[in-house]
Amino acid sequence: MSSWLTSIKKTVYGLTDAQVFLKDATNNEQWGPTTKQYQQIIQYTYHYQECREIMDFLYKRLCEDGKNWREIYKSLLVLDNILKNGSEEAVNIALGRVVEVKTLQSFQKIDEDGKDVGINIRERSKQIVELLTDNDYLKQARITAKNQKKDYGGVGNYGGISSSSYGNYSSNTTSFGSDDFNSFNKPASTYGGYHDDPQPTSTTYSNNPQPTYGRPGTYKDNVVEQMKLK
Repeated sequence: MSSWLTSIKKTVYGLTDAQVFLKDATNNEQWGPTTKQYQQIIQYTYHYQECREIMDFLYKRLCEDGKNWREIYKSLLVLDNILKNGSEEAVNIALGRVVEVKTLQSFQKIDEDGKDVGINIRERSKQIVELLTDNDYLKQARITAKNQKKDYGGVGNYGGISSSSYGNYSSNTTSFGSDDFNSFNKPASTYGGYHDDPQPTSTTYSNNPQPTYGRPGTYKDNVVEQMKLK
């Protein structure tokens, strides 16, 4: 996005750079988020201020009006990726806001063609709630993402949305992979309540060793995800 357009959006919407970026990544178009958008969002979560800004705006997106169901679904995809690959600070924030995701398990939206476009939101929110309410499951999901990155070299697609025809829900989850994060140096932990090596508790998630970025879904898996916003 051009700098002048970003500046206009910041002024009009009262958003930060990180929030403008997330707003564009979770727009109402029939495609996205893109690979680079996923990368940048994950990178934001490893910086204290941007992490807070991203997570705050992400949960505002989850409360959008039902007519903006694409924005809600894309936000769930982003949240799923953050839980598996983002900073532990971001995970801790999500652990404190489970209720907002739970409400989406009953989301209803029928489009003008009579299609139940709410089903993908209901199912994706259920998956995320399972991660957020089972610490061992969440930890294993992050470890799996790390191991898949090792197996596949962190190269692949990211499970965005295209303008393909609408498809039914699939249980395949979206995982985040790294194409160019090898040069990214994560800053030392400065997050309140976060440390590199604590044991998981009921309110704080910790992963040791630190997660790296897992393998994205296969092309077939991603096509399924891309069919859901038409």
